[in-house]
Amino acid sequence: MNVVKLLPPLNLNQKDHDKIIGAFDKTIADTHKIGGSIWDLGKNLASHALKNKK
Repeated sequence: MNVVKLLPPLNLNQKDHDKIIGAFDKTIADTHKIGGSIWDLGKNLASHALKNKK
């Protein structure tokens, strides 16, 4: 399972929340437009980087 954890500031208002979620949704949607081998390469690089970070 892929998980992304966000740690918002304690004083987050609704306007800030909406802006962060909108930007996050757009970023995720844009990454899914990339197809083929470049997408697989990016996923593999990220996966290995996260595994080695521990």
